[in-house]
Amino acid sequence: MKFSYALIKKLIPQAPTQKKLSEELNLHSFEVEEASGDLLDIKIPANQYSAMGSHIGIAREVSAIFNIPFKNPATKVYKSPIKKNLIKINIQEPKLCFRYVARVFDFNSIGDSSPEIKKILNTCGINSINAVVDIMNLVMLETGQPLHSFDASKLKGNINVRLAKKGEKMETLDKKLQELDPSILVIADDNSPLAIAGIKGGISSGVTYDTKRIIVEAASFDQVSIYKSSRLLKLQTDASVRFSHGISEALVDIGINRATELLLQAGGKFIDEARAGNEKIYEEIIPFYPKDFEKLIGMPVDLSKAKYYFKTLGFEINPSKKKGGIDVVIPAWRNDIQCEEDLCEEIIRFIGYDKLEKKAPVFAVQGVEEDDIFLLEDKVRKIFPTLSIDEVYNNSFYGDADIKNEKFNFLFGENSSNVQMINPSSEELKYLRKSLIPLLFEDYEKNAHNFESVRIFEIGKVFGLVSNKPKEKYSLGIFISAKKDNSLILELKGIVDELFKGIGIVDFDFVPEDGEIKVQIDDNLVGMLGTEKLKHGEICAFGEFDFEKMISETEEAREYIPIKKFPSTMRDVSVLVSKDIKIGDIIQRIQDTDINIIENVDLIDEYEDESLRGKQSLTFRIVFQADDRTLKDSEVNEEMDKILKILRSEFYAEIR
Repeated sequence: MKFSYALIKKLIPQAPTQKKLSEELNLHSFEVEEASGDLLDIKIPANQYSAMGSHIGIAREVSAIFNIPFKNPATKVYKSPIKKNLIKINIQEPKLCFRYVARVFDFNSIGDSSPEIKKILNTCGINSINAVVDIMNLVMLETGQPLHSFDASKLKGNINVRLAKKGEKMETLDKKLQELDPSILVIADDNSPLAIAGIKGGISSGVTYDTKRIIVEAASFDQVSIYKSSRLLKLQTDASVRFSHGISEALVDIGINRATELLLQAGGKFIDEARAGNEKIYEEIIPFYPKDFEKLIGMPVDLSKAKYYFKTLGFEINPSKKKGGIDVVIPAWRNDIQCEEDLCEEIIRFIGYDKLEKKAPVFAVQGVEEDDIFLLEDKVRKIFPTLSIDEVYNNSFYGDADIKNEKFNFLFGENSSNVQMINPSSEELKYLRKSLIPLLFEDYEKNAHNFESVRIFEIGKVFGLVSNKPKEKYSLGIFISAKKDNSLILELKGIVDELFKGIGIVDFDFVPEDGEIKVQIDDNLVGMLGTEKLKHGEICAFGEFDFEKMISETEEAREYIPIKKFPSTMRDVSVLVSKDIKIGDIIQRIQDTDINIIENVDLIDEYEDESLRGKQSLTFRIVFQADDRTLKDSEVNEEMDKILKILRSEFYAEIR
């Protein structure tokens, strides 16, 4: 925002040089972007236009910084003369125009402004028009309150603050025709618009050298409305910038009284006044305590110094009801001061941030609390990619069609139901998901035509209605598919086995039941596995797990086992056994033959056919490895003989 150093010097005759003033403003108040000739281009914070968007505001800052006297020129108050009802104001949009004051002045003649005023206006980027218009602009620069003047002889009827009518147009003072949108607030007489409220006046009612009677307007408008209108019209003015930043209603009286003073000096006669809108201006009282300042800022402040700064900035000081403090009365035009912290900031910026002592921060040190769910999620997300399983993120809502794919009820119990939304965004999203499985099936449908197999998992919250009360849990869902692979459920069991071992769950069981497989830890159900035929002959296997139960079963302390130094030896054995024999039992029995040198047993092939007459062909891979030596072939062959003997005697296996 542009300021005139000459006008600041007039308000504070003892003001330092322009260079010194700029340096100190940079340190204590605002950034001075340019200081040349008579110009000071100062960057005003967005919330301080009401207090600092004026030369009086900057003069207060200079007075506080340099401890030099400042005389406010805008202090006189002019009472309205006996009302003649020459004008009437009708505010049709009270939410967009809060206050409107109009004063009527008569002039014998209107001349030009003095060279001093013209220089100030020119520095601030405003052209001199005539004495009356120049006073309107000068008062805006001094006080921050935009004003406008009308030629009273050109008005027809009342002054109406209303929205523009559809198709309405107005030629502004710069002789440009503006098409007015119905959302734009205008000042109009009974026939047509006179001005675009808070932005620019119209040429039809402009004041000229021949004008004998003027109407001066001071008003307060809604900042959002002015901002939107300015953007819509692509018309930015000094007035619109100020109104768009939310200047205080209190500036209306300050501005109109200062304009009255200057108009009287210019030969005008104050003959009438009209007011409309809000007339109650409230001042907030905020307690201030030096101990609070020290606690917030980190250094003490003397109460007398705090009082000095507050008084210099235009605040009133009253005794506090509590000992050790004061009550600070905030002027209505300082709408940026909202709390005691703001008062503390006012003081420290004048003392100087460079005066703050360097101190190490003092704070209480607390032990780090680990989020068990987060840690387990992290582990799972690291394990699954090694098994070629990708993570997906699905919606937390679904509809009736998805309920059909809720495969398991163990999370919330058989008597639970779905949590229904009161105001769903659509019928397809009217339930909070009770299971992760339905949307994993949808993910398969969306991706099956692009991939030969879909391998996905999801971790997230699920919700169920239990005894008419909504409950939520963390769940883990897994889904894998393949084309005509009847052993897919076995692969899913292997995936779960790798997952559980990877997260520290060592002791768990797979328990088949009614075509599904329960995953139990010490008879505690933590998950379910299932399989299903899909379209086009594909098969899928899926599982869902109570993530919170998994956390409680995870072994935090993992025993360190060093990498074995000696090489391993592998042997494969193929057997033909009855379909009634569980594969897990065979693996466990082979493992138990000699736990010291049998490192691992895996099923690597499974085959079923009608020609086998109720039997299944299985191939196992046995890994032998010792901790203290390299095993000889004779030792491995001896162990294999034992294993074959056990398979024949206990499982009636036919060695192939």
